[in-house]
Amino acid sequence: MARREYALVGAVWAVWVLAVLGVVVGGVASGAITDPHASWVHYGGRLWPLFIWDYGWYHGIAMTGYPHDLTGPQYAFFPLWPEVLRASGSVPDWVAALGVATVASALAFLGVAAASPSRRRLQAGVALACWPGSFLLLLGYPDVIALAAAAWAAALAIRGRPWAAGLLAAVAAVARPTGFLIAIPLLFVTRSSWPGRVFAVLAPIAGAAAVTGYFWARSDDEFAFVHAQSLPIWARNGPSRLTKWPGHVWHAIGDHRLLVAVGVIVGAAVVVLVARRHAFLVLAQRVDDFGDGRRAAIGEVGAIGLVGIRGGEQRECDQTRGEAMQSACRCSHDR
Repeated sequence: MARREYALVGAVWAVWVLAVLGVVVGGVASGAITDPHASWVHYGGRLWPLFIWDYGWYHGIAMTGYPHDLTGPQYAFFPLWPEVLRASGSVPDWVAALGVATVASALAFLGVAAASPSRRRLQAGVALACWPGSFLLLLGYPDVIALAAAAWAAALAIRGRPWAAGLLAAVAAVARPTGFLIAIPLLFVTRSSWPGRVFAVLAPIAGAAAVTGYFWARSDDEFAFVHAQSLPIWARNGPSRLTKWPGHVWHAIGDHRLLVAVGVIVGAAVVVLVARRHAFLVLAQRVDDFGDGRRAAIGEVGAIGLVGIRGGEQRECDQTRGEAMQSACRCSHDR
């Protein structure tokens, strides 16, 4: 059964890959996806939308490395992906990036399915494919490596393999700045003795610390990543940006009142329907349990009564019948 579900998840992934690539190629060919200001280097022909935005930074770091003795914007990007691009050798970087992203996306789909607590593997794969931002997993970014590593770390931790889970969690931590957060779920889901659990939790934290140490040694700035994020080119000031969120949310609601209203109504309707269905199922289960208890009482009383009559021991039969009734009622109450 599990193999069949994983095969179906693989089929979902294949359809997803073809759909994303089809939209990108078709959009470029039809002119729906354009770059009128020539803001990006168009790697990969009609696949160029997969290699824009931060891919140029990763590509530049792979070519020239991180700057020495100063905090440049390059330090906003963790080193795993530039190393992957550098390792491609004579293979064009965009080809290596697409190949690694494609394979890693398959592993991510299977990992998310394997880590599903309810073991609804196919539903988990479909949910990932239908996630509106899932196309980002095919970009020339390390996000897909981080997701695949984190998902499989969780899947292995649930299955009692904390050492392998810790190593994969460390990979997620050196791929993305937020990858170390996989330590939080691993703390709760890892099935192992204390040494294994401690390793699984501390490995991603150690990975993030190693990147910080490398940046410090390279730039002579112990907070190179934080300072790079706060440079004017990025203007990411960490938690201080939280104060701007209410204004952004209110502005978005003001610009899309009708869409927000429809979303609220639909969401409320879904919540009500799910709640009513859940309440109905709980009520039906209780009624069924009560019915089982009554049937058990009747059956047990009838059997004991028959034995008592045949034995001619009416007094003992009455006493036994009463005890049977009490036992059946307790059984119904316990259920």
